[in-house]
Amino acid sequence: IMEELLQEGIQALVITPINEAEIIEEVNKIAQMGVETVTINTDILDSARIAYVGCQYRKSGTVAAGLFGMMNNGQPEEIGIITGSKKNLAVARRLQGIMETLEEDFPQIKIAEVLENEDSDEISYEKTKELLSRHKNITGICFCAAGFSGGRKAIEENKVDKSVKIVTYDLTENIRECLLNDRVAATICQDPFKQGYEGVSIASRSVLFG
Repeated sequence: IMEELLQEGIQALVITPINEAEIIEEVNKIAQMGVETVTINTDILDSARIAYVGCQYRKSGTVAAGLFGMMNNGQPEEIGIITGSKKNLAVARRLQGIMETLEEDFPQIKIAEVLENEDSDEISYEKTKELLSRHKNITGICFCAAGFSGGRKAIEENKVDKSVKIVTYDLTENIRECLLNDRVAATICQDPFKQGYEGVSIASRSVLFG
């Protein structure tokens, strides 16, 4: 798609990328041709992109781990993590923040398993079912990326008790509903509108005014 856009004569690119070598090479190649790239929501390392608009993802992982710690009563617990693709730098950094914070500050909370859902509700449904099947004593689940709707379906089908604490990201209508009925304990917002707005604004100012 990046190559197709280049054929159409774009002067700037706003992208939510995966952190893969061929994407980095393409960003660097088009930069040499005068096409500047802005990354939003997730970044790519060692690239010629001119700006990144998004969260401090490692810190957002620390926040999630801290929320589980605040809800913990000092007793041993096991939580499961449903995450997107680890090729996504945001997901990898967020997961790093969760793991490091639990290990350093809340050693009584162990991670039972980390399962990737590729940001798909269908895969998330299956992975959440697997998690609940394999870990009967789980006390919490963290949905680190998209796919909460599928996970919610699996949770409801398995009649998971509300004492199992669920932490999510973003504030979709689905998550909002679950917050109001106490199915989700907490969510961490990321201001996606602002990310999109600022990404396009930066790219436009670069093209128009240098």
